Amino acid sequence: MTLDFDSHSRLGVELASIRDRLVSLSVLISNNYTAGSRLELTARRMTEKLDEVRSQLDNEVVREFENSLPINTLLSAYYPDPEDRVVWEQWWQDPPVNATWDGTKWRITEASA
Repeated sequence: MTLDFDSHSRLGVELASIRDRLVSLSVLISNNYTAGSRLELTARRMTEKLDEVRSQLDNEVVREFENSLPINTLLSAYYPDPEDRVVWEQWWQDPPVNATWDGTKWRITEASA
């Protein structure tokens, strides 16, 4: 048994919203615990594992409905527009930072209080 397309779309919005939240929480953990620590690495893997599930489901929805729906519709099931996702309230305060672009990458330093 497989999901119908509406169920795939709803699941896609839920998983994309959860991923967005996990990224925020992972940043919170990374900002407060040692970079490269077991905790920080495990927090990062939360998002990576969810990405694997979304990718596999994305492959399935394309395989299941490729002959009946436009490809753009299928590709947006598990990667919906940001405005279609759930947004949670951020209850923590991010540390102030200074971000500068050096021409090749962003340089981020903690701002003075």
